[in-house]
Amino acid sequence: LRPGQETNLKFNKADVHGIENVVITAFNPLLPNAIIIHQEISTPTLPKVESLYKVFDFQTTFPWKNEDFWATIYFSMPQTWLKESQHTIDQVALFRYENNEWQPTPTEWVRDERGRHVFRATTRGFFPYVSAACSHTWRGYALIK
Repeated sequence: LRPGQETNLKFNKADVHGIENVVITAFNPLLPNAIIIHQEISTPTLPKVESLYKVFDFQTTFPWKNEDFWATIYFSMPQTWLKESQHTIDQVALFRYENNEWQPTPTEWVRDERGRHVFRATTRGFFPYVSAACSHTWRGYALIK
């Protein structure tokens, strides 16, 4: 990808790992890459949230620097899971693990389809992630640099 270009990566099995698709926007040239979703993360802790849905991490076959791109991650969770956990769509966030701490990313509800809520979160680069619901409302949360 050349600077300013973007590509949309579609993933299968969203019901397993929760990832629908990822839109990559390049700031600097990015070499072609294969991206794999891992459902395990190697962080010492998990975020302090009431209802954790999925953990995941992206592995690239060729290392990209996180400052070279933005990733808009579309993730989903069953509508029944959110209802059973007694949370609302405004309380869902994607957390990333950076600098030895969990940070919420700006997250918004996009649509409902096939019995699942679909959300969008934009973040710089790839990190270990957790999709979760907690008592805080994330609507309008400021973009993390």
